[in-house]
Amino acid sequence: MKRLLILGAGQYGFAAKEVAQAIGIYGSIEFLDDRNDIAVGKLNDIDKFEYDEAFVAIGNPDIRAQLLEHIDKISTLIHPNAVISRSAHIGEGSIIEAGAVVCTDAKIGKGTIVMANAVVGHNAEVGVCCQLKYNCTVSENCVVPDRTKIDCNTVFG
Repeated sequence: MKRLLILGAGQYGFAAKEVAQAIGIYGSIEFLDDRNDIAVGKLNDIDKFEYDEAFVAIGNPDIRAQLLEHIDKISTLIHPNAVISRSAHIGEGSIIEAGAVVCTDAKIGKGTIVMANAVVGHNAEVGVCCQLKYNCTVSENCVVPDRTKIDCNTVFG
């Protein structure tokens, strides 16, 4: 089984861990974090650890983008209870939580967080390092700019 290293041991880190556990391919899941004692090391220590894949679970999109550039084995986490169209494209380093729906020909950019019950309509494009919060909807054919956060219960489009 694979070893997953999650960068960030906060709320997104624990959500990422649960999605990774649901996927069922990781035998070891550990954290790196600068401020949490549960972590096995600091964020800058990544080169000191052996891992098969790493996932960046940091809410700040600028920091998330920076860290993604320093990882050569990036994990993409898609919960088994998410609904992803066969023609959708999910960028590396993204997370799709349970209950999220990504429709036909939709594109999710690298390092994007799609939280539970968010919906991305057909032919929509979500940029790099975005965050789609609970129950938001991206309407069909819309383009969400890089590093955009769409709040809970919001319709973008």
